[in-house]
Amino acid sequence: MASMTPQGEELDRIGDLGEGEFRTLCRKARLHCSKVDPDRTGKDFVVEFQLAKPGGFVSLDRRPPPIQIVVQVKTILAKNCTARLSLSVAERLAKDTRPAAIAILRIDEQDEIVDLHLVHLIDGPLGRILKALRQASKLGAPRLHERTISFKLDPSDRVQRKAPDVYAAFAEFAGGGMLAYAAEKRRQLEELGFESNRYSMKFSLPHAPDDIAETLLGLKPLEVSDVAITERRFNIDLPWDTVKNATIEFLPTAHFTGSTVIQNFAADEPGRVVLQSDFTVVPENLFEGVPPALMARTLYGDFVIRSKTWVFTQAEEYGPGTRHTLRDWIGFVELGLILGKSEFSLMFATDGAPGTIQFDVSDTDMVFDTRQERRFLKILERLRTISVAARWIDRSFTLSELLFQGKAIGLIAGMLKDVNATFQCRSTGDVTPDLPGDRGALVCPVNVLGNWIGFFVPIEVSAVADHDGILWTGKQTVKAFVECLDADDVQGSFEAFRRKYCELREVSLAFVQKPGDFLTGETNLMDLRAAATSV
Repeated sequence: MASMTPQGEELDRIGDLGEGEFRTLCRKARLHCSKVDPDRTGKDFVVEFQLAKPGGFVSLDRRPPPIQIVVQVKTILAKNCTARLSLSVAERLAKDTRPAAIAILRIDEQDEIVDLHLVHLIDGPLGRILKALRQASKLGAPRLHERTISFKLDPSDRVQRKAPDVYAAFAEFAGGGMLAYAAEKRRQLEELGFESNRYSMKFSLPHAPDDIAETLLGLKPLEVSDVAITERRFNIDLPWDTVKNATIEFLPTAHFTGSTVIQNFAADEPGRVVLQSDFTVVPENLFEGVPPALMARTLYGDFVIRSKTWVFTQAEEYGPGTRHTLRDWIGFVELGLILGKSEFSLMFATDGAPGTIQFDVSDTDMVFDTRQERRFLKILERLRTISVAARWIDRSFTLSELLFQGKAIGLIAGMLKDVNATFQCRSTGDVTPDLPGDRGALVCPVNVLGNWIGFFVPIEVSAVADHDGILWTGKQTVKAFVECLDADDVQGSFEAFRRKYCELREVSLAFVQKPGDFLTGETNLMDLRAAATSV
């Protein structure tokens, strides 16, 4: 005859035997085991460890709290391998931020305890309870005390019924301390069962395809109605919120990365600019009637291609008062020159994928005046000449600063590339000096957009006395030299620069300026065979 499942008084009797065995095991392990009476909260016992002994460098006020474990004891027949408890009890155990466990004891027909299993309600077991609670939430009026959840015995949960083993098993539950355990359990209660797409939303769209495409690209908000938001946890969707009318704003996401090539059709402008890009795409047939669209986000701004139209929106980070490096400014200005002609092609290529998307532009209505861009590019190219020769670290600057130093940049770059410069200055006196027949030089320290350089121009010197004094004339003989100076010791590094190049070029007569005197006319005439003379 098959044995019956314990009911009523028999169930209470074997339950008492199991609780007695559990209490005895805790006493043998020197753990405090307090009975929760009456049992109204799903917890049979609170098992508590001793406080840590005082001593060392930890004062009593900083002594950590003792480990406490709340335990539900379930006694089942030896032939069974599953324990059940009501969902209301499981919820209380799960929501307690202390360690919680189900102690399952199996008892044979002679009322002998066969084995002990401790199911720690964290990670997977905790997730099972939360999932069961979420499933119950789908019911109109869930009665948790009438619903059950079962836990199947697992060999990994089995604990030897010996004092050291019981002590070690409970100690492992909160090995990092109660405070750390509570923080981790709160995290799991908040996060278990959620995936990256936690929320979903349904809404009614207006009949404006272009507006929808712009919204999906993140360009403008969209008015929608009948919004229903659901939350998904453990693959179970539940209503989260509803809104009659709302405004939706999409943050553009990079679907692909790659490059955007702007190729100019006009022969008198820069040929092309290549920009690293993040692409956001509205694919064809995503919504009925919504045309495909593409946005390429680049360093200098965003290109939007939709139907037969294109738009470029300049990045806020680029303007007259913003600071960027020489390389970035050159690319930005060259792009402006190409766009200003409105005769170019846009080619979009994604990383790791063959082929490109090409969009040709020829629109005279979009042409704009590019004289300012041409002026900027001319100075920038001269600045690049100086930068290459001096080998300086590329510093950031504004376009206003560039224009302010445009004259100095033009003079220095010109003398680096060509040999046609002449300069003059005057000194007091009425007798034409006896000039040495050796070489001369103009030597200056110059601050070019935050970069200090030494500037050396080999010259041929002549002098003529007239009624206003002595007129000195220097004519460039070879291309100039530049070299970076030490920004922390401009004067010292300049003196070393001057001596080096004057010796290399065997200069006998040098026109030397101090830091900050370039283009001011303040010059010292230095006869290297004699003392310096003020000019």
